[in-house]
Amino acid sequence: MEMLCDGCSMVRREMVSQSTGPHHKAVVAFPVLASPSLSGSGTLGDTYWAAAGMTIDAFQMISLHAVAVVMFGQSVKLGIYAVALVDIPNAKSPVKFVHVELGIGVAVDFDYGTMRVEGQLSPKSFILDPNCHLTGGFALFYWFDATHADKSLVSNFVFTLGGYHQAFRIPDSISWSLGSHLSLSGEAYFAITPKVCMGGGRLHTAFSAGPIEAWFDAFANFLINYKPFHFASSAGICVGVRFNSDVLFIHTHISVEVGADLFMWGPPLAGRVHVDIKVAKFDINFGADKGDEKEANIEEFYHLVLQASSQQSNSRAAEEDRALIAEGEEDILPGDLNQGHTFLATSGLLNNSSSIDRVQNADWVVRGGSFSFVVGCKMAVQDAQLVDENGKVVN
Repeated sequence: MEMLCDGCSMVRREMVSQSTGPHHKAVVAFPVLASPSLSGSGTLGDTYWAAAGMTIDAFQMISLHAVAVVMFGQSVKLGIYAVALVDIPNAKSPVKFVHVELGIGVAVDFDYGTMRVEGQLSPKSFILDPNCHLTGGFALFYWFDATHADKSLVSNFVFTLGGYHQAFRIPDSISWSLGSHLSLSGEAYFAITPKVCMGGGRLHTAFSAGPIEAWFDAFANFLINYKPFHFASSAGICVGVRFNSDVLFIHTHISVEVGADLFMWGPPLAGRVHVDIKVAKFDINFGADKGDEKEANIEEFYHLVLQASSQQSNSRAAEEDRALIAEGEEDILPGDLNQGHTFLATSGLLNNSSSIDRVQNADWVVRGGSFSFVVGCKMAVQDAQLVDENGKVVN
């Protein structure tokens, strides 16, 4: 382990410029990163920090330079920044089949409940040939409970490798120029969250030699929603050739392209095949029509919001017998113990019985001068009204 000499200067040069986390600017301000000659700990007002760096070499192919920084005092934050190098067969070989430079950044904020792990390939990375460049990266974000955490995000996470669904911008993962006539580019991605999963890829090959051009494209994407379960996928292939010629005043242009796309969704399983042969285009549908999908009504959507089971959603009559509906809200959707609302008395609440337990939606005995309460709703609220004992709206 090397303490904050080569490691910290390396991180200052190579990692801080790549980091997109919220703490990388603060790390730049640390004296130890600004001057490698300083010690590995220090103070700044009521804030303290400590740092350690290290270099690891393994198998003559892998090299890792990293520094870890901990800030504590008024708040606690952890940052780990590293650069990993992989060379095959080895770093000293004059001919390399693989050269990968990966920047890694980890930032954890224990006050706001956030953890992010990000990695990004350097443009210098290549595989097989120096002209076959690799780009892309990965990211893992996780939100946990903490003092100042956003409670609506607690326990959520997202992991992505290479990018997102085609509805979002997907960065190229490979770009290869094989001489002046042939080029190849492609991408692949995968991402998962607590609610959806997505993945796919694309490959494009182009050839050009004088008046002749040819190309080949292929792609595939899928998107899966867990609850309610629903999936959508697409795949396609396209092959084309183009010829252009100019002889004196005569221009000749010939282009031929054939393509086919497959779109599938469900449940129930259905889809469409689209065929394009340049002179004609047609579709072949199978399964249920996509337009015939039943839209969820407000009650079904209510149960989805509450993450209720489908059996609960289909047994409304049974639920009505045990549902406790708030007084004056005759049109409220039923649910077990009024799961859609939370009522919290913040001050002025009195106990009207010897039992400390309270029944859901029971009447409150309060002090009129100091009583205050908060109402939370898991559904969107359009308006709210205050009613008296007779059900009349109080202005």
